[in-house]
Amino acid sequence: NIDSLDNLSNVPKGSVLVAVPYTDYTNEDLATIKGFVDGGGTLLLMDDYGYGNTILTYLGVAARFTGKPLLDPIFNYKNHWLPQITDLVPRVRQSGIGTITLDHATAMTNVKPGMEIAWASGASFLDMNGNGSWDEGEPTGPFVVAAEFRLGKGTLTLVSDPSIMINSMLGRDDNDHFMEYLTNVEGEQNKILVDSSHLIKA
Repeated sequence: NIDSLDNLSNVPKGSVLVAVPYTDYTNEDLATIKGFVDGGGTLLLMDDYGYGNTILTYLGVAARFTGKPLLDPIFNYKNHWLPQITDLVPRVRQSGIGTITLDHATAMTNVKPGMEIAWASGASFLDMNGNGSWDEGEPTGPFVVAAEFRLGKGTLTLVSDPSIMINSMLGRDDNDHFMEYLTNVEGEQNKILVDSSHLIKA
């Protein structure tokens, strides 16, 4: 855990920064993150209803988190708030990952073709009015829920649900293996930094 981004420029190349952006970023923080990725770091940005789009805008990336609940009444664990993701690109499947379970997730838009690595099912939908059920006119799946981009000399990885790494979800289906995949750089697990400075303090 790191409680400041001030020394991010001093970490080894190939390091992974896990960011859950639940509080806003200063321009200095954003510039530090951009320098980290441009210099060869991997930014694992996991967001649902936070400030992830602030980072994406600063980085000049078109992809966006929708900020609307992603529900799936068919493919889920226990209820539609826990969508199960089985549509994965081959390289993820070859890592031994078959199913990911999300928890109160959102989805992404404007992801360039070829950058997607995981999709919610065609039965999923975005609950635009927050009533917990599908209404005519609400967008339906499939939706992108994870993506990877090359950015500068580094990598930007997006996941539309940070909850997959909490204790109650990490052991669900292949969530733990998925986190291992996301934090490996070219087949090696290097230094992993978790930015706790933008989490909401209890």
